[in-house]
Amino acid sequence: MSEIPIIGQSQPSDAANDPSPVRFRTAFVVFQDENDMWGASNDPNLLADHIELTKVAHPADIHNGVKSVADEVFAQKVAANVHGVMMRAAAQAQEAAENARLMTKLKV
Repeated sequence: MSEIPIIGQSQPSDAANDPSPVRFRTAFVVFQDENDMWGASNDPNLLADHIELTKVAHPADIHNGVKSVADEVFAQKVAANVHGVMMRAAAQAQEAAENARLMTKLKV
């Protein structure tokens, strides 16, 4: 198995000269498109030969990309939690309205 290089201490061509696979438990790609938008994907097809780079990522690029993606994931988790709270509140309001309707029927 190839040794995992420290960021910034190897050249991209180093990996091309070593045919042995590097095995990981899991991986994902954090990328920056040509419009400077950051994203992430767990699509295994992006982890192979399907990426064309215009530059080698520097440590600052990696930091900024991971931070941007982490912020987006956090925002999605918060939105999901808020949605869950609102759905529970709506269900409780519907139940209260039904109870009020039944109580009104019983009083008549």
